[in-house]
Amino acid sequence: MNMSRTVAHSVKAIGLALAFMIALAVPATAKHTHFLALAACPTWKKIDGDPDTTRKMAQSCERDVNAIVPALSKALTVGQADTITKLNKDLDLSGLTNAFKTLSMRAEPEDRVVIYINLHGDKRHAIYRGQPVVDEVLALYSEKRPENPIAAIRSGSWITVKQLRDMIDTIQAEEIILIVEACQSAAGMKDLKYDLIKRYSNGWKGREAVIFSSRDLEDAAYNEDNTLGLFTETFSKAMSGATGGNLRDTFDKARIKTHRSRRATCLKKDNLQTYFEQPSTYLEVCTQMPEAYDPYGLLDDIAIGGKSMDSRWHEIVAEWSRQDNKQADPFAWAKSKDGKIRFTLPEIRATSQ
Repeated sequence: MNMSRTVAHSVKAIGLALAFMIALAVPATAKHTHFLALAACPTWKKIDGDPDTTRKMAQSCERDVNAIVPALSKALTVGQADTITKLNKDLDLSGLTNAFKTLSMRAEPEDRVVIYINLHGDKRHAIYRGQPVVDEVLALYSEKRPENPIAAIRSGSWITVKQLRDMIDTIQAEEIILIVEACQSAAGMKDLKYDLIKRYSNGWKGREAVIFSSRDLEDAAYNEDNTLGLFTETFSKAMSGATGGNLRDTFDKARIKTHRSRRATCLKKDNLQTYFEQPSTYLEVCTQMPEAYDPYGLLDDIAIGGKSMDSRWHEIVAEWSRQDNKQADPFAWAKSKDGKIRFTLPEIRATSQ
């Protein structure tokens, strides 16, 4: 046996192993995180013949905020000074607008922003910038029940997700996470999905992920005690109990827990009539499944503890930042000769109204 060759091979093998271990030791950097928590439970929202559940429902927003704020603050290391909350009477249109103004002034381009918004929601015909649209509509706080949905939207007590999206677009942070706790919340996905094209064409170089508590045409349920939003409860517990991993893994645990918990509730003896006798009710009320829209893997790259893991995303950003690529435009395919985005898809046209 050639001892020198064996030693050389061993040294080479050790070197490769060390290189592999170094590659696995992905560097992480701390990220200054701002947290905006918004929730409103108007007292006019009632369940006929059930005053106890009505009372719990009106109190649930405060409980939801009290659950999500410490849980997310622990998971992502958010300081109290970097947390803004608006609850109930403070969350009318004026309060919402002021909250986003404050957040946009505080957040620096390299920061992370997390927005949790908990409102009653529904997919409806609405008005946006004077044009009729079909969109997810969110109810801000108001003392009295609006006369009708259009009147509520015109007065500003209800807003479309398009309006919410426009407020989010004022924030230039590198990382933005939106968490929407509302019935049929994913009905607003197209608004946020196609908005990314416009944001990137305007020079933004960040990432955005959206977490919806329910899919389109699904109710976002309360827990069995009617004291907390079911997804807010499961996600808060998942974050509070997490000791490692990333935010995506934590969300996935809460996602399946929410779905299984809701189905288990609906399959109890007192609720079984909905299973076969009222299938449309069962499909809307009993199958809640939260979902995430995260096209650039942001949730995967945020470690529990709040650090941002270097990933392929960062390599791509660095590549595009090189001198010979500064004039390149990755969205040139979507632009006309005068530099404007060509909205060729019906969904994009509707979203950009």
